[in-house]
Amino acid sequence: MNNSIDSTKLAGVLRTLDKSQRLAAKKFLESPYFNKSKEIIILFLEILKLQEKEKPLDKVKLWKKIVQNKPYNDLRFRKFCSDLSKLIERFLAQQAFEEDPLQMKLFLLTKLSQQEQRAQKSSKTTTNLSKKMIQNHPYRDHSYFLYRYQLQRSFYDLENFGTKRGVRSNIEEISSSLDSFYIGEKLRLITDAESRKSLKAREYEIAFTDTILQLAQSSVAEKDHLPHIDIYLQIYQLLSNSNADESYFRLKELIKENAHLFPQEVAIEELYGAAQNYCVKKINSGDRSFLNELFELFKLQIEQSLLLSDGRLSPWYFRNIIVVALRLGEYDWVEDFINRFKDDLPESHKENAVTYNMAQLYFYQKKYNKVLEQLRFVEYDDMSYNLNSKVMLMLTYYELDEFDLLDSHLDTFEVFLKRRKDFTADRKQIYIWLIKYTRRLTRIIPSDKKALQKLKEDIQSTKGVVNANWLLEKIAELE
Repeated sequence: MNNSIDSTKLAGVLRTLDKSQRLAAKKFLESPYFNKSKEIIILFLEILKLQEKEKPLDKVKLWKKIVQNKPYNDLRFRKFCSDLSKLIERFLAQQAFEEDPLQMKLFLLTKLSQQEQRAQKSSKTTTNLSKKMIQNHPYRDHSYFLYRYQLQRSFYDLENFGTKRGVRSNIEEISSSLDSFYIGEKLRLITDAESRKSLKAREYEIAFTDTILQLAQSSVAEKDHLPHIDIYLQIYQLLSNSNADESYFRLKELIKENAHLFPQEVAIEELYGAAQNYCVKKINSGDRSFLNELFELFKLQIEQSLLLSDGRLSPWYFRNIIVVALRLGEYDWVEDFINRFKDDLPESHKENAVTYNMAQLYFYQKKYNKVLEQLRFVEYDDMSYNLNSKVMLMLTYYELDEFDLLDSHLDTFEVFLKRRKDFTADRKQIYIWLIKYTRRLTRIIPSDKKALQKLKEDIQSTKGVVNANWLLEKIAELE
């Protein structure tokens, strides 16, 4: 018999509870409205105690804590665990319910509509409070219009308009809210499908796509106060057209004015994400002006306090912003940005992120000795930083004419790549090409125009070479 419950769903859920949730769950279980079993409370506390000490959850030992002198009964013990699991799930559902006060009022309206004869005064109070809450709802995305529709629908039932044929009802308000929700949410799904299509994941057949696009265009033309429809309409244009600059600039203005009306995650990943992806596509096609646009989008997110999620800044986003700013020569801005946001990085990534990005800044400023000070003795745990730092060291040795050090570094780098079992062959190859072409570059006599031309042609004909532009720049300097 397996005496451990460590791998059960109950143990897994309890392990995810933070300190405040554990305290709240204890109060929940102690409430006689939800639970009248003292054994379940003891079981809950004992499991948490053992998990904190990282000790195994032994069935028999837990049973002795719960029932003490009675012999172990597996059927009854499993019943205790099952009851506790259901109660914890109910607790989590209750937490989610209480975190959405508007939804609570909507459920109350539904209940009151079933008891209207006994609760007319209460229903009016609840209706007025719900209207006030919907007006104060922080967002104007699809969820706002869904709530508004649910409120109007509940109000219709509460007022019993179905039996009051001669009285003006709120059918128009119900319909308008439903339209705004449906068109906005459907359009959001259409853009998601279009995005996945562009990634060649698969084709999606979304019903009524043409109709929804027509309705969205009509809605935007008639009602400028529905940014959630206008925004996703512009995103669709960016995804479905290779050249949609007009839609990009429209989207940029819309999110500049309305990003605060969407949840932070949506604003960053969907709204700004779509605009940034379009900029990257334009940059890759050779339109350097969109590098400035990408930088402007990053600065807008900083101004709108959207960079931090739960008080932390993603180290990858931190690096991406810095790369764009450096390519534009915004060196003072980068230094200020690093100093301003370094303490907002996750502690586990902070040292790596700051060290590497300061080295990047020094490299662009041609302060190569400072680059060496930053990188020479650093071995990054994160493989992305590790690879990029090795590449930067390589470029720095070249710029300093430290060709003996460069040769040694190239050999070490190549051995490192060949030993990595977790790298795919393709991932290794793009760095091996860089090593190979850098070696050839250091061995060419500047006056050998034919050799330089051949190297240039080889680099240009090879897809995916890391830092190909740098190699071509160095060739141009020797020509």
